[in-house]
Amino acid sequence: MLRRLLYFLVALAITAVIAGLVYLNPQQTSFTYMPENTITLPVSLLILAAVVAGMVLTFLAALLREGRRAMHEWQVYREKRAAERHLELKSEARALALGGNFNKARALLKKAVDRSTKDVDSLADYANTYILEGKPEEAKLALEQGQARFGNDPLLLFGLARAHMGLEEHGAAITVFERLLAEYPNSLQVLEPLRNALFSTKSWKKAVEVQQKICELRRDDATERNRLLGARLEASHSEDKAGRDTMLRNILAIDPDFNAATIERAELMAADGGTKKALKVLEKALAKDPRIELLDSFERIAASEEESRILKLYRGLLTWIPDTEKDKDAVKLRAARYLLRAGEVDQAKTALAGIENTRFAATAAVLRGLADQQDGKAEEATAAFNSAIDGASFPATSFQCRACEAAAESWSTRCGNCGAWSSLTV
Repeated sequence: MLRRLLYFLVALAITAVIAGLVYLNPQQTSFTYMPENTITLPVSLLILAAVVAGMVLTFLAALLREGRRAMHEWQVYREKRAAERHLELKSEARALALGGNFNKARALLKKAVDRSTKDVDSLADYANTYILEGKPEEAKLALEQGQARFGNDPLLLFGLARAHMGLEEHGAAITVFERLLAEYPNSLQVLEPLRNALFSTKSWKKAVEVQQKICELRRDDATERNRLLGARLEASHSEDKAGRDTMLRNILAIDPDFNAATIERAELMAADGGTKKALKVLEKALAKDPRIELLDSFERIAASEEESRILKLYRGLLTWIPDTEKDKDAVKLRAARYLLRAGEVDQAKTALAGIENTRFAATAAVLRGLADQQDGKAEEATAAFNSAIDGASFPATSFQCRACEAAAESWSTRCGNCGAWSSLTV
């Protein structure tokens, strides 16, 4: 009501002003709007006409401005809704891929790619469905077509490298990963698969550089540290004797308990005629950590020239090996076997008496039977053999990986299951 009254008063005021202008300015004036067209009106009406024309133009300008603003807001809203629908489409596709429905996921992702000229990540997801489905060839083809459209986008390059890995094209994968690494030098997502590809191709020198970078980014990760030492160990095989010995010493300076390097260094010395030096290296390692793999190496090297040192070593181990030592029963079993071979029956029996691990019960019983047999105690020997037959079975394997707990029939520098170096133990 108040607003209507206000409008009425404004209109009344304008009417009064117009009436006043006409009354106060009765004189006529001519207004030519074309060469041969002239009209004669009171001055007040011409002034009023000019004011009205100005108001109309102002109103039209304001209307145009508001129209443009409304159009912009509508376009923004439309783009926002399109982006939301696009994201919903991609989210649904990823959920389908996660559930294993790759065909439907690809259909939605293809729709997302067709709708946008710049949607590289949808194309990368599209190719990834093929990788997840175990079809790297199709993924490679899709990514190569994407490169023709979007260029060498990092997402496409990363997917292409993964496709090469799936096809076991490790050389091509390494090339692509190295291109990515130049752009993202601290990306673990690039460094780790590159490292794996280099390991697969046994490119150990490059692998050392990459693994060193990974260790810098993951300083407290024991697994990554083991991989670095293992890569250096493998890289040493391409060096001459002096270079290899230097690399092995550097590895042991970082980790004195890395027995794979100790064994290789000792066997390198022995092959070069330094049997005594090699045995000293192994004795030093055994004094700190008596492991079966070290004993195996010691026996191999000393067998031809220094058999007495083997006997001396086992005698010494039996006197000081701590009960807390994880491999103590395996070491005692090994010592008993060698002492029996050397005819030292009493010491062998002492070693066998201290074995507690049921895993070695059958083997220990056999060795006790052999010891009684050498002593001429036939009945005791028979009882021991029967105990071995009726009791615990012989272990199917001798070694187990500390990293993945996989079993191995013999010791090697690297676990065949998880790839960890110097991880096999009894």
